[in-house]
Parts: sequence; structure tokens; C-alpha cells
Amino acid sequence: MKSSNIIAGIDIGSSKVAFVIGKINEGLIEVLAVSSAQNSGLKKGIVNDIEDCLSSISSALEQAEKKAGAPIDKAVIGVGGAHIITTLSKGIIAISKPNGQIDPSDVKRVIEAARAVALPPNQEIIHVIPRQFIVDGQSGVKDPLGMTGIRLEAEVMIIGGSTNALRNLEKCVSQSGLSVNNFVFNGLGGSNTLLNKKQKEVGVLLLDIGASTTTLTVWEDGDLVHANILAIGSNHVTNDIAIGLKTSLEVAEQVKIQFAGCKLGESLKTKIDLKKIDPREDQKVERELIDEICEARMKEIFDHAREELKKIQKDGMLPAGVVLSGGGSLVRGAVALAKDELHLPVQMGYPVLEISGEIELLDQPQFHTATGLMLEGLDDSYQNKNTFSFNFGSLNTRDLNSYLGKIKGFFKQLLP
Repeated sequence: MKSSNIIAGIDIGSSKVAFVIGKINEGLIEVLAVSSAQNSGLKKGIVNDIEDCLSSISSALEQAEKKAGAPIDKAVIGVGGAHIITTLSKGIIAISKPNGQIDPSDVKRVIEAARAVALPPNQEIIHVIPRQFIVDGQSGVKDPLGMTGIRLEAEVMIIGGSTNALRNLEKCVSQSGLSVNNFVFNGLGGSNTLLNKKQKEVGVLLLDIGASTTTLTVWEDGDLVHANILAIGSNHVTNDIAIGLKTSLEVAEQVKIQFAGCKLGESLKTKIDLKKIDPREDQKVERELIDEICEARMKEIFDHAREELKKIQKDGMLPAGVVLSGGGSLVRGAVALAKDELHLPVQMGYPVLEISGEIELLDQPQFHTATGLMLEGLDDSYQNKNTFSFNFGSLNTRDLNSYLGKIKGFFKQLLP
């Protein structure tokens, strides 16, 4: 098996590193390996301990290579956290051909014109994602190739990140023996895995509740219309439980995983014996107190998400509702609470694509983003991070079909 045919998607989070490795096999995506390792070298998307982060990546890589039965040498790396920024930009050009027909060079030039936006110091562009093209004042054009006009405009969303954060992340990955194919915003990775064509068309919010941050992406008319990272995640629930119960973070994490819930609709007067979690503990705490602590913090997360929807006038206006992902979404009662707070239909996220191979773990939220990153690695438009790139479901239908012609039917559901 040639490793050049294999691509890895790596989601490096504040609590874990997740690997999903796959390849194209007889017209389908085959997952060769899924692995994970605990990580304490990253906080809010920024490396704070290179050795710890490198150790976690190396551990997960070793597991993945054993399962895959082949060495892995390249990967798509997910990026998120507080250093990620999003902004809108617009480019305008004159169409170059005498007959006024728009060709790929015109599209590239207008994208480059839109790309020329001033970012904060020490920030670099990760993605330039077209939202629409405008040909001689005609707006709402998805693909202008072949159209005729005098002036071409592009409205794009730019996603950027801290140069230092990206270089430190790249250093950790490179020192593990992997080459970085590209950096991809985590919100795009999760969207590839969990959102289908119809959801992206009618309007949907993907809310990925991670350990230290929550990533939200809003889709409508097949396009990414809003993205942001909230500086709050499931670790805040753990911290609140530790303070409320006056116990260690390790015990609080186990209490959260085993007992915490929200919006359960019942009064739980039973008591939890912490000695069963840690022999050094001697207290018994009411289940109801744990739920109150958990619900308060989860409510805050959903309230922040609703404020983001209000910013773009989409509060209560997304017919496909909300899809929850990330480890924080596993808290009991999270779906019911989200429905109440966001006033939208809410469901847990599950992969929408049929994938063969080692798929037993792919339903678990901690692997959703890594799966989407692996899929991004199969798109040839992501080979050079210094050129403009398109997300699945955006303009690059022709490029995607030419690169993955054998699996056109497989990706059809991703394309609007």
C-alpha cells in the first residue's frame, strides 16, 4: 500500500488529538484507521506546550499507522480557537477577453482582488470562500464561468488565523514526521461530515462544543454565511463543578461525564458518592446540584450562540435548525435545552456520508471534525495553502469532479 494514496485528517484540540485516515478505494472513501490521544499542550487553539502537543500527536499517529498497516506522511490539520478571525471582503475587476466571456483566469483575478484585505498584525489568510459573484450588476451568481460581461465582482468570506499559532502547530505536526498538506478551519471540517446538501441550502447552524471553545458555522443557500469561535466550552462545566463541589478537576470531569445533565424535567434527589470516583473523597452530593451547575453553563453557551444568530438576523430563522457536535454535546439533556434557548429544531450530529472501512468510531463526536478534514484532503484545491481555496459545496464543483471523478456520486450530496 502506497502512503501517497492515503490522507489523514487531524483535529488537534485542547483535550485530545483525533486522527482519521482514509483513501479512495474503488470509487468510495475507505477509512483505514481512527485513533485519538489525550492532549494538554493546546489551549483555545494555541500551542502552549510544544512537547506535550508533539507527544499527543505522535501517540495518536503511532496508533493510526498500526491500524492502517501503512506509514502516513501527509495530513490536513484542523485549526480553530480564539485566534481565528472571519471577515467579509469584495473584489472588482474588468473582464479581460475582448468578447467579454468570463474564464478561469478572470475568476482567479477577482478572488485575488477580494483577498487584498488588511488583516490585524501577525494574522494570515487560511481560506477565501466566495459567497457570490456579481456580473455587470447581476447579483447571486454562483458560477460565472462562461457568462459574458464587462465587470466581475466577488463577495467572499475570509477566514484567518494567527501566524504564530499556525507555525507552532505546524512545528508540532512536522516534528512527528508528517508533512502539512494544508490548514483547514475546523468549522468546515465538521460541516463536511455532518451537514447534507438540503440543510446547507435552507439554513442551518452547526454548533461544535469543544473542550475550551465552541465553533459555530451558519450555512444558507449552500454557502457559509457566518462563522465564529466562542471562548467557552465543556471544560468550563468541569471547572464549575470543581468549584461547586470543592473537589479536584479530575473528579469533576468524571462527575460531568457520568452524572451531569440539564433540562431533564425531573427532580433528582439522589446523592452521588464521590468516594466511588476517588477513594480520597468523603462527600456525597445531590444529583440535582450537579445538574444545576451544568445547566447554567450550557445555557450560557447556547445564549452566546443565539447572540451570534441575532448579529446576522437569523435568530429563529434557520429551517434546518441546529446540529450539535463536539464532546460537550454529549451532556444529557443538551438537545432539549438548546431547543428552549435557541428557539429552533435541534438534533445531534451524525455523519451524513456513506463511508466504508474502519467506521465504528465515526459516530462519536470527537471524530466528526477529523473525518471532515480527511475529506478535505481529497480535494486537490487544498494542496497549496497560499492560493485561494473553496469549500465543498462552493464554487469548485468542476475541480472537485475532475479530481474525484470516480466518486462523483459519493460527493453529490455535498454539492448544492
